[in-house]
Amino acid sequence: MKDIYDQALPLAEKIMTYARDSIVMNMRFLDVAISAIRPQPKKGLGAFASDGVMLYYDPVFLLKKYKEEPAFAMRMYLHVLFHLIFYHSFRFDKMEREHWSLSADMAVEMAILELELPGSKCRNDEEKAAVLQGIRTEIGALSAE
Repeated sequence: MKDIYDQALPLAEKIMTYARDSIVMNMRFLDVAISAIRPQPKKGLGAFASDGVMLYYDPVFLLKKYKEEPAFAMRMYLHVLFHLIFYHSFRFDKMEREHWSLSADMAVEMAILELELPGSKCRNDEEKAAVLQGIRTEIGALSAE
């Protein structure tokens, strides 16, 4: 009998492929960047992560989040991709890690929200955009730096 991971894996792979294809269809200029990272299922991860080559995801976690929020896979794919493009994940060792991580996440999320890509809208986007816009108004451009 297959465990839950084995049952989730085929559908999770399809969702990841769909998310990748949706990004490429909407943002063709990212085709080289997105093809440089390969999705890799990782049992028990409980999140998404990347080492700059692989995009690790937990199939069970992905399906749970996808059920709650169908745009989740595309948003997380974009989130990880933008961190890599903006070189965020490789500079935090030179910064205060918690502050760097938070500011990088804010910059990435603002960039994603401003794109308004079809299929990427999540339930809390308006609230998130309002908060980020308020911070941007107070401090200027949002960037990890």
